[in-house]
Amino acid sequence: MPLSEAQKKAQKKYNDSHKDHRRYLSYRNTMRTFLRNYATDADLEEVKELLTERHQINRIMDNLDAVRALISEPDFTVKTKATVSIWRRPADMMKNKQENEHLTNAQIQQWFDAHNGATFNPETPIVEIHFNHHVHLYDALHAYDIVEWLVNSAK
Repeated sequence: MPLSEAQKKAQKKYNDSHKDHRRYLSYRNTMRTFLRNYATDADLEEVKELLTERHQINRIMDNLDAVRALISEPDFTVKTKATVSIWRRPADMMKNKQENEHLTNAQIQQWFDAHNGATFNPETPIVEIHFNHHVHLYDALHAYDIVEWLVNSAK
């Protein structure tokens, strides 16, 4: 049965307003079809590695969301006497410092290394906490525990 003009218009409006979800469903269905019908053992081994990597990314993003929730509480900075910045990558933090503090690349690298920055994965988010006149850097997996401790110790 053909759709009426009103139904076509409503369907288009729905599709336009739900593009991301429709894309997600399409990719998920494609993945399932591939795994069920076409994947070789080599493909499945690669999928295992990708799953492990994706679980790690999801844990990082969950921790960052939790950090954002804590630092967005009213009076967080006043209560904890700390400021928190979340950086997508260590290089983004270093670039920001260079631009805002007018330091050379060598000075920024020296500062970063002095704060154990060399131990961070260059593609993993980093959390910068200024507390008690010191700068502390944490990877995204550990930052929530530290920020939660700051909040609880301020009570």
